[in-house]
Amino acid sequence: MRDFRVAIAQVHAELRNKEKNIEKIEKSAEEAKELGAQLLIFPELFLTGYNIRNDLFRLAEAIDGEFVERLLKVAEKEDMHIIFGMPEREGEKIFNSAVLLSPDGGRFTYRKLMFPNFGPFEEGLYFTPGNELPVFDTELGKIGIEICYDLFYPEITKTYAGKGAEIIVNISGSPSISRALFEKVLLARAIENTSYVLYSNNIGTQIGLVFWGGSRIVSPRGEIIAAGDAYEEGMVVADLKKEDLRLARQYRPTFRDTRSEILKKMYEAWEK
Repeated sequence: MRDFRVAIAQVHAELRNKEKNIEKIEKSAEEAKELGAQLLIFPELFLTGYNIRNDLFRLAEAIDGEFVERLLKVAEKEDMHIIFGMPEREGEKIFNSAVLLSPDGGRFTYRKLMFPNFGPFEEGLYFTPGNELPVFDTELGKIGIEICYDLFYPEITKTYAGKGAEIIVNISGSPSISRALFEKVLLARAIENTSYVLYSNNIGTQIGLVFWGGSRIVSPRGEIIAAGDAYEEGMVVADLKKEDLRLARQYRPTFRDTRSEILKKMYEAWEK
């Protein structure tokens, strides 16, 4: 990776209103550009809002759909990488996806692996789970993307680290009832893999779910570099430094000391 500045837009998504949410992305991109950011991140399903249930079938679009095309132009105009969440359609399937757009016209997608299907969550009713863990080799660095509940499965982040990821981005729809858990686990994932962890969470109320925000940027040593206020809109900005990553991996070498044979034993235990 190289040194660069990241911005996380902690902005309320308008339910079922892609037009309004694109306007929010455009405005945030202009602000992030003025702040010198080269990467701008939005939360899970930001393009449509998180809790839209059956409207997912109407509002989902392909990775080359109209609204993605418009956002690609925003990335090109502001010379910025943009990550955001959306319902992605492929044939008859709908995925809970994170889209990465690059200023040179690149578009990439990650499809959520793990769905919460307990309490107020119903993702398994609507989405098809993904089955790939792509690491995106960008001019900023190697990025692995997760979505919300994926964070609670350390094997996902460890796989990204093993594939060379230096930066883990988690876009989230975490409600208040999950706040304490996310605050703990985010730090653990950074320390376990000596990777930067960038967390973008929804904010506001969406049909009974109250999202707490708290977006944050965590160093490879598990230190919170910058964080958004709970329940408040804002922009979280920090500089990521290649040297800090190198030093973290030198003095707390959890990445270097990971043993593949132990990971294999874990796999075998869960296959039984």
